[in-house]
Amino acid sequence: IMNAIETLSRDWGDSLRDFEVEFTIFTDGQENESTFWTSDDVARAITHFQEQYGWRFSFIGAGATSDIANYAKQFGIKKENVIGYQSADKLKAAFATV
Repeated sequence: IMNAIETLSRDWGDSLRDFEVEFTIFTDGQENESTFWTSDDVARAITHFQEQYGWRFSFIGAGATSDIANYAKQFGIKKENVIGYQSADKLKAAFATV
């Protein structure tokens, strides 16, 4: 997540304010802990770009939406931008919303 945010910020700078950016994080729920970035680092970056640039961050993950929303919250992602999926049908529905 942070590598993508940093690359966009570095390569595009303030010109990103002129675009509507939709940043979707899609995960299978497996452990993907970074050894370099903390969840606080990610939350600060996401909050900055939501507030200063108007970016929208969405989170799609394996599991119940309420569980995924609690997980995404630690990164500053709003509950209304979270979708959980537990079956192929719900996965298709999740993709249809982004």
